[in-house]
Amino acid sequence: ASPNMADTRSRSNSTPPQPSEEIPPELAPIVTLLGAQAHRRYNEGVFMLLQSINSDGEPVPNRQWREVYGVLLGTQLAVWDVDELEKHQNNTEALMNASSKPDYINFTDSSFRAVDRLENSQGLKNIIIVSTTLKNQYLLQYQELEDFHRWNAAFRLSTFEYTSLQEAYTGA
Repeated sequence: ASPNMADTRSRSNSTPPQPSEEIPPELAPIVTLLGAQAHRRYNEGVFMLLQSINSDGEPVPNRQWREVYGVLLGTQLAVWDVDELEKHQNNTEALMNASSKPDYINFTDSSFRAVDRLENSQGLKNIIIVSTTLKNQYLLQYQELEDFHRWNAAFRLSTFEYTSLQEAYTGA
């Protein structure tokens, strides 16, 4: 038998390697930090959301703003429709079901820009425009200037930390 086949047989009869054994010791701290960053809660709150372009790069028909509750975990923004949550607030089972199915926006490789006032609009202020790698485009609007700045900082920090950890991982 070839050496590769013998290696495969001996490994299949032994216990599977533990995750810490599969990762070289010099990479373990970075892998731990990557896992922690993915679960870090950067910000949460209520804002208005509009998807203006779909994943095919086409304008979304019947675009409508919707009020959402969002949580930024790592570079993933989970959003829940506020009307849907409020509709079920007196029914615990229905509320649990509605809250267990958020929509996600991936900020990992997205570009975004903060705009104090959107040109050619009816006075839209405090907007963050997000373009994802799948051609989606979202507009996030915040009522309060403080919320706008807090969310903008959270998005920037989460993507900076993610990118820095990825660079450290590939450098190690």
